[in-house]
Amino acid sequence: MYFYFYDKITQDKRCTALVSSFETKLVDLGIAGRTEKLSLFKNAAELVEQGVKTGAKTLVAVGDDATFLNLIPLAAKHHLTFGFLPVVPNSRFAKILGLPAGTEACVSLSRRITVTCDLGKINDTYFFGSLTVINNNNLSLRCDQMYSVKSNTPENLIQIMNLGDVFGKNLKKLNNISDGKLEVVITEKTKGGYLKKFKEKKKNSVIFAKSIEAVSPKDQTSTLVADGICTVNTPCTISVVPQALHLIVGKDRLIN
Repeated sequence: MYFYFYDKITQDKRCTALVSSFETKLVDLGIAGRTEKLSLFKNAAELVEQGVKTGAKTLVAVGDDATFLNLIPLAAKHHLTFGFLPVVPNSRFAKILGLPAGTEACVSLSRRITVTCDLGKINDTYFFGSLTVINNNNLSLRCDQMYSVKSNTPENLIQIMNLGDVFGKNLKKLNNISDGKLEVVITEKTKGGYLKKFKEKKKNSVIFAKSIEAVSPKDQTSTLVADGICTVNTPCTISVVPQALHLIVGKDRLIN
């Protein structure tokens, strides 16, 4: 059974016509199911749990990119196939999944082409794309209980990626989505050579790991942001959860 979760944005007047056309198209395609709308009295976790109890096997997020990211942990927790119907133009994750605009996204949903991908996990929280360190206070990353990684300067950007840079300016093909590894990426700002000393360049260092312990000195704390929506302070444990999510995708997807 399909379970459709309508986020608050679907109640915006600008989305009314599209949401109505979604509902008509889903009936025409024979994949209409239970629907629930987020409200002050109903949170997402409770609604999805109720859907599972009534037999839901597929969870569909109807909303924007934030809706997509917020529901991924619930889909993974309950072992649900996960779909997405974007109600906003230029959705980043619709592009990654290869979903067309408008009601054609419903057609992609009905075809049920799926890919299986890993998820990252920081403590008890799943993340889809990456973690970003927003204050690097002598952060140490203990990788696979074998070696430690540190940035040589607090100005460097530290990211721990599951599927790659899904938030970058230029979206690229995301390969190795179920390789069972995380990437620790340190982007170092360095000066150019002679006559270019005022021009900044970026240099990346990449380390692969399956599990990471993130710790800071006793008198300091670093903060990691998961997919731009959830913050966790050190100390924390980060790991990859292999093949944790089944995603419904379109033919022009950037994820394989």
